[in-house]
Amino acid sequence: MKKTLTMLTVAGVTAAIAAAPAGAAKPAAASAKVPSASKQCRIERAGMGAATFTQTYGTNADRSNAMGKCVSKRTAATNAARRAAKGSATKTAKTVKAQVAHDIKVARQGS
Repeated sequence: MKKTLTMLTVAGVTAAIAAAPAGAAKPAAASAKVPSASKQCRIERAGMGAATFTQTYGTNADRSNAMGKCVSKRTAATNAARRAAKGSATKTAKTVKAQVAHDIKVARQGS
């Protein structure tokens, strides 16, 4: 329940930022915003292709659980990056972006 509320809060904040007028001033930390785990997975799926994504993350018979497994992995990786960065949003965002890019590169090379 707590995880669901946290995800809903993050989604609400993301929607509020996206809905802000183009001329509105952005806070300094907006450039260091870490995307949600589901957004990271959507970026990854788009980068490597749906078939490769499903083969990479799916674990059940028809591999239909790929998105859920990816989100679980990305949540753990983002939390680890936050701990390693000791609360620095900029370092966390850079680490997460590098991890997603690396996973896309590896998946493309493997297919």
